[in-house]
Amino acid sequence: MARSERRNQLPLADALIVSLIFAACHMQYTHLQTLIALTALSLLLCYARLASNGLKLPILLHMLNNLIGVSPWLWIAATR
Repeated sequence: MARSERRNQLPLADALIVSLIFAACHMQYTHLQTLIALTALSLLLCYARLASNGLKLPILLHMLNNLIGVSPWLWIAATR
């Protein structure tokens, strides 16, 4: 079976493997719930990659997630 055929048949398995690696790369988070949330976020980013057939959408979604994550700290710093 050609590699391109395999990719078309197992996108969910590939996305799950990538998502687990993505969560493992964020080892500064130690709570299991956070690692599960990171895996879910990565699955969403994988879906965005497949749906858009490009990297712009997943990168923008990752940036949006990071902005939402740091906005409370930015708000606190700006109001002091």
